[in-house]
Amino acid sequence: MDPRNGVRESKPAETCGEQFDILQSRNLCADDDMSATNCFSVPIDKKTPGSGRNYLLDFIKIISAVFVIITHLPWSNEQRNCPIFPLLIDMAVPFFMVVSGYVESIGISRYGIRGYFAPKRFFVSFIGILLPYVCLICLETVLKSGFYFSGISKELNISISWLMIGLSGPGSYYIPILFQMMLYFPMLFFFMRRKPVLGLLVAFVLNLLFEIYVYHYGVSVHLYRLLIFRYTFLIASGIYLYQTKDKRFSKAAIAVSYCIGVTYIILNRYVYEFVLFGKWKSTSMFVAFYVFAIMVVLLRRYGNIRKSKFVVMGEASLHVFLMQKVWYGYGFPAVYKMTGSKTDAASLLVWGAINILICFSSGLLFFKLESTMRRKVISMVLSE
Repeated sequence: MDPRNGVRESKPAETCGEQFDILQSRNLCADDDMSATNCFSVPIDKKTPGSGRNYLLDFIKIISAVFVIITHLPWSNEQRNCPIFPLLIDMAVPFFMVVSGYVESIGISRYGIRGYFAPKRFFVSFIGILLPYVCLICLETVLKSGFYFSGISKELNISISWLMIGLSGPGSYYIPILFQMMLYFPMLFFFMRRKPVLGLLVAFVLNLLFEIYVYHYGVSVHLYRLLIFRYTFLIASGIYLYQTKDKRFSKAAIAVSYCIGVTYIILNRYVYEFVLFGKWKSTSMFVAFYVFAIMVVLLRRYGNIRKSKFVVMGEASLHVFLMQKVWYGYGFPAVYKMTGSKTDAASLLVWGAINILICFSSGLLFFKLESTMRRKVISMVLSE
């Protein structure tokens, strides 16, 4: 969607089926330890008749899902120092946070505050996160128990705790952050809606103060990873991008934003590792400048990307994320060890292609099955 264009306003969906179709899109993202975020609404593209989605954003989700799978391969530190990692692969989480801020802004503008917090719409959003999460917990409980019923009771106790602290393994903070996003985003949006520039500046300061507080008072990494506040400036950047969609940013402004972000990334990776931002320094708030500049260019030049089967896979990004967790947690380590555990770049790239195929195919299957289950649950609850 071209930043100069507005958003087609329409009435909230009347039926649970319509609400489900509108809200079923999910975001995937990852960083050093893997993460993701969620979009509960869909962007409207005025230039494509009858369109209810901006397929560029789906395309970004797919590419980010690929980066997630690639980054969890056993690359060496030397291999990760290749510029493609800090400048591209590590940017999956920041892109998804900015995209989420943009997409959610469209949703809240479309429905209004009452429609956005309407019980039915809120329930659809909530169950869209909870149901696939519970499905994954059940699957991992069985896998961790070794398929012996005698071990399930012990693992079940652990699994129940996952509902609050996230799953085990890389990206385990994803679901808790998703639930926080449902409540945190509206506060950011309404704080920024009248004075976007001031709101963006305040979001930057608040994010920085949060990081300073975490560092000064020694907040544990286990708690830090679960808090959405570390993504405040990235989400706010997405909101600002939406609020200024009619504005033509000058090339100079885009270049300055890009250079600030690139400078931070290069300094942090190759010169001096910043003391703030815990284990997630490469995807901290300062990369928002880099991602914002790229998003402006992408929306301006490729905002009218056509629908295709490939792009539609972005709808299943949540499920791809969940299944790659299962694969990297229970399948890949054993298979990788059996085949010789080669760590050269060529071998890892081959494994990357294999893992992408496995994670996307299983994720799409999971999406189909869970979507059917979700529709039945939503229809049953909302029809009462």
